[in-house]
Amino acid sequence: MTEPREPIVWLIQEPTSVATDLSSAHRYGKVEVILSSADQPALAPAPSLMKIRAAFKRYRPGDFICHAMAEPMSLLLVGLVIAEQGLDRQPIHWLRWDRERDINGVRKVGGGFYTPTIIDMTGGAANRRAAQEQEPEMPL
Repeated sequence: MTEPREPIVWLIQEPTSVATDLSSAHRYGKVEVILSSADQPALAPAPSLMKIRAAFKRYRPGDFICHAMAEPMSLLLVGLVIAEQGLDRQPIHWLRWDRERDINGVRKVGGGFYTPTIIDMTGGAANRRAAQEQEPEMPL
């Protein structure tokens, strides 16, 4: 049996822009970077794949995966590892960026926050409801 721990937000790749705001991602757990901004998954996928596999050995239900405008190939490699390790047999918690909206519902340029999305390929509606009940309240 595994020891309980704080959820981890698995940041797929360190953002290249210092202006990237990850503060709202920290609400969901401790942020751990899998690939550095220097890693090049498209040009050298094998080393990146090894790092992703190593990180996802520590993945647990309730952890979040976060993509902060990383190299697109890193998303494919994460998907491969999710399937390879059988993690697709449980709901996957994903943090997606949602831009702030003005009073008319139009998305603003600049500010925003990470918000959870549950990818459930198991068909488990009960799992989705349980996860939604645990989501922290987000600003409108």
